[in-house]
Amino acid sequence: MMVPAPPTGHRFRVAFCGRPHLPLVAGWAMPKVEILSSENGPNLVMVDGKVATALCRCGHSSHKPMCDGSHRMAGFRAEKTSVKIVE
Repeated sequence: MMVPAPPTGHRFRVAFCGRPHLPLVAGWAMPKVEILSSENGPNLVMVDGKVATALCRCGHSSHKPMCDGSHRMAGFRAEKTSVKIVE
């Protein structure tokens, strides 16, 4: 998907996936972002097919919003699913 260049004299910044330094200009492709809810585990934030971070979805992590593996000890159970944010 091509993004049009911003009007002359205006500057826009993208605060997306920890990349606020990238200007939004024509020809720059947005990264492919997907959230995978793993079976009985955390939400995996995938950026261009690589795991960017794992977010707690069981509520037992002591490092919220990040997963620390507490779901294993808590006996957390949930189905696998995915959500495509940007494709």
